[in-house]
Amino acid sequence: SKLTVNVDGGKRLKISKTEAESNREKTVNRLFKASKLSLILDLDHTLIHATSDKRAEGFIRATRAKDALPFQLKIKRQDGQYELSQHYVKLRPNLQKWLRDMHRMYELHIYTAGTRVYAEAIVNIIDPNGDLFQDRIISRTDVPDMEGGREKRLKRLFPVDDTMVIILDDRADVWRSDVKNLITIKPYHFFIGMQEENNTSGPEFEAVDVKKEDTFLKHVGSLLQWVHQRFYNPPTRKKPTAEAQLKREGSDVKELLQQLKARILRFVNLHIDETLGSRYDQVTRKAERLGARVSSEMDAKTTHVVARSAQTDAAVEAKQKRIWALDPDWIFACEHNWSKEREENFTLFKLYNNASALTNQVIHSNSGNVNTKVHELNATQLDEFGYPLPSSSVKTTTTTSGSMPPPPKRAKVENATIDEFGYPVPSSKVQKSKPVENTIQSIESSKIELNVDEFGYPVGSSATDAASDSTTRTQTKQDDASDDSSDDELAATIEADLAAAS
Repeated sequence: SKLTVNVDGGKRLKISKTEAESNREKTVNRLFKASKLSLILDLDHTLIHATSDKRAEGFIRATRAKDALPFQLKIKRQDGQYELSQHYVKLRPNLQKWLRDMHRMYELHIYTAGTRVYAEAIVNIIDPNGDLFQDRIISRTDVPDMEGGREKRLKRLFPVDDTMVIILDDRADVWRSDVKNLITIKPYHFFIGMQEENNTSGPEFEAVDVKKEDTFLKHVGSLLQWVHQRFYNPPTRKKPTAEAQLKREGSDVKELLQQLKARILRFVNLHIDETLGSRYDQVTRKAERLGARVSSEMDAKTTHVVARSAQTDAAVEAKQKRIWALDPDWIFACEHNWSKEREENFTLFKLYNNASALTNQVIHSNSGNVNTKVHELNATQLDEFGYPLPSSSVKTTTTTSGSMPPPPKRAKVENATIDEFGYPVPSSKVQKSKPVENTIQSIESSKIELNVDEFGYPVGSSATDAASDSTTRTQTKQDDASDDSSDDELAATIEADLAAAS
């Protein structure tokens, strides 16, 4: 039987299995010679945001936006004549530098739901010299079954081997058969409320707040850098060769991506309330894939509780014990954004952050014991569990869900010892061991520092803080404040190191 593939320029070919294996051999040898992997990039809401809305021109002027510009498309009308259509595009912040940095480690491809005319116009803007993508572009014009927003397929490009291929897209639903190769990124929207071009972002996740600095490409860049490092410099096996890869005895990016995913919630001890109903099994599976320890009962080690609402028994108990009580969307956001999302944005209870008031409240420990109050507060200022209400919420009667102080920050793991796979070793088994190598050789043989946590995994250079109000559900890509170090400092370090290697 023949396989349908898309080659450079988007052309469709039907080839035999033998021809596919021959193409695979050429690809593997080419990538190994350049010390690269393959990276498939979506356009809309992943790298750029485009619109044909005429209001965009005034919006660009009003916001003084950088990397926002007009472009024209040659559109065929129903009468067969062509006309020029005005469009506007905004590049994701620092996109062009990010593409150059990734190009040193990856062979870049575009796979978009837009037309070929549209895709080529965008690529001419983000890659004016044509040296990053060349003809490696696939559009819906080239793939008839993409009409109507149907799923993308990695086999269109790599029909017999996907061990060296990573996908970056703001949507997971269009890659159902290739999710193990996929890194999802928070969708980028700049022209808010204007006509969309080609497609919209997935329904589950809100877009980046354009008023805040968007650093999600930096975070994804650190993940991609780590995968490249571990692929070509594995700590537990010999340096890989093209020959071993062709024999299917080499590395596999899918395994490396799963290792990354399994560390996102590695310090979370989670109780999932069974009142989630049909979502219970799905949320449990996702949490376990993200590395969380999931328990059927709340115990002394529990740090987080996921529940349907603040009125459930599990949420109320979590509040009493001063444990995070979170909406299930927290798990979905952590998975989609490849980051431990800030709990404040998903809490079921409004947090009370007045430090002076916190000294006057009843504090509950995980064991359920109640510490003595330092001072008594007026009863109308406390909710039903003894937590102070925000001044704007103080009434003569208590509220249903009330408020709570933020749970205490966990202690940072210091001087952790790791095994040969980069995982922490129990203290009883600690032996002398070498730390995981956290550098990577670029093509030019210059060393690029990779920011890693105590277990050898890349630390996310997440976005800036979002508002704490859980109703906004703004899913910022920022590690918990108690994680290994300041996100801003990490982002700056990654940026400086990559620039030094340029």
